[in-house]
Amino acid sequence: GEPYDRFMREAVFDPAHMNSTRLDDVFAVIPHRARGYRLSTAGELQNAAFVDVSNKPPGSGINSSAADMANFVVALYSGKLVSQEILHQMLTPAPTLDGKPTIYGFGFFHGGPLSKYYGFDEAGHGGDQQGVSSVLYLLPQRQFGVVILCNLEGQRISVDFIALSRQIFDVVSH
Repeated sequence: GEPYDRFMREAVFDPAHMNSTRLDDVFAVIPHRARGYRLSTAGELQNAAFVDVSNKPPGSGINSSAADMANFVVALYSGKLVSQEILHQMLTPAPTLDGKPTIYGFGFFHGGPLSKYYGFDEAGHGGDQQGVSSVLYLLPQRQFGVVILCNLEGQRISVDFIALSRQIFDVVSH
């Protein structure tokens, strides 16, 4: 088979013009790599514990930037990465093998904290881990997307980013 990093570069990063995006490597000097932080119980900013995520590239082992992720959203909507039919599958929750409903499609959530906003289907993907929180928020019917990357960990920061993404939609759409 093809190495994962080469596949991602050729199939996703290059076509989407994600020029700063790469697989994580704890030993590499990556330009503009942000240090992760956390808040102590007293509310003081501290360095987050180091966690090596380079061993799980599909699940948080990729370094990117907000600009590159915005390019990803544009490429996703424009059909540069996948057809509209495949995008629809990615955004549609897939049932379990025994037919039970889920809130997860092929890469994106639709359900849980994401459902509908002003009647438009919401989809997205976010995460919180040591030192970082993020969300990629989509309103596919409006070809609208928001990317928020933050170098602060928190149990529900990515969920709070959904509310912020909705506020951004309100500002730019009215």
